[in-house]
Amino acid sequence: MVKKELVSEKIDRIWFSLNRLKRFQNINLEEFKKDQDVQDIVIYNLFLIIQNLIDIGNHIIADEGFETPGYYGEIPEILSKEKVVSENLASVFKKMISFRNIIVHEYSKVDLAKVYDILIYGIDDINKILDEIIKYAKL
Repeated sequence: MVKKELVSEKIDRIWFSLNRLKRFQNINLEEFKKDQDVQDIVIYNLFLIIQNLIDIGNHIIADEGFETPGYYGEIPEILSKEKVVSENLASVFKKMISFRNIIVHEYSKVDLAKVYDILIYGIDDINKILDEIIKYAKL
């Protein structure tokens, strides 16, 4: 059974980071590219969001006794297979994990235009993933 308190804590952390990101959604791409402090805040909070989603996914998989993922990219696939999240959102989640890996392993190669697109257009997808997790975990 999913430990609701643990999942709730991680969801709260995600919401905190989402609120931090909302402060920067009113700037344009040029302003974003010029302000390294804003870039760092946005990238770091995206990392935290994705990492917490990974942690939640791993927790659900372990607690429910689902197939063990061999690597992070399998987490969304397993969650989709087990009807925790939709196939469409699993695909989005998998792309988020790839983006997280770039942040962690190749920080200098982060595409700022892509980061900006996630800031402006990707937040809704994060909320949809959270909604499906909340529904599954009955929070």
